[in-house]
Amino acid sequence: MPLYTGDRLFSRLLSKLVTDGPLSGAISSGYFLLTASRIVISTAFCPRLLTDRKIRYIVAHVLNRLKGENTVKKTASDSDKCDCDIIHEDVVADVRSKMPDEELLMDLADLFKVFGDSTRVRILSALQHSEMCVCDIAVLLGMTKSAISHQLRALRQTRLVKRRKDGKTVFYSLDDSHIGNIFEQGLSHVRER
Repeated sequence: MPLYTGDRLFSRLLSKLVTDGPLSGAISSGYFLLTASRIVISTAFCPRLLTDRKIRYIVAHVLNRLKGENTVKKTASDSDKCDCDIIHEDVVADVRSKMPDEELLMDLADLFKVFGDSTRVRILSALQHSEMCVCDIAVLLGMTKSAISHQLRALRQTRLVKRRKDGKTVFYSLDDSHIGNIFEQGLSHVRER
């Protein structure tokens, strides 16, 4: 693995992280440029292997070493791990009896996937305020009618929006009040941060 550095300490720290540390085996190839003031990591040859999270870990670890600290603050994944081996069978049995069927959970996951697209969320936000035709939504969002129609098709398939024909014009609205409630709850949750 080519490693370019102007400082031997950086080189040793990064090599230790990659070969012996938590990133061992995760990086098959990559180029690193380290200077006293900045760290640049190019992942041109291993974009899938070196995620942003790993890059942040490398940077935090190197910077902490430079400050003289031997440890990196625990990440969320480290602090969320449970080290106990005790199974609370009564809790597990109680929760298992209250969980919905697997098929319902899959349908719910599909519903939430639809909310994963910002264009669809913007369309839902608009339709929460008024019934609109494709042309109006396209102008509002600054997109083509074709792109809006494509997104509306996905929203219709998951029963988030419904359509109503009036002559040649098709108007779209939220399928029911539950959709508005889901949207408002999500928005409220995001605003709490």
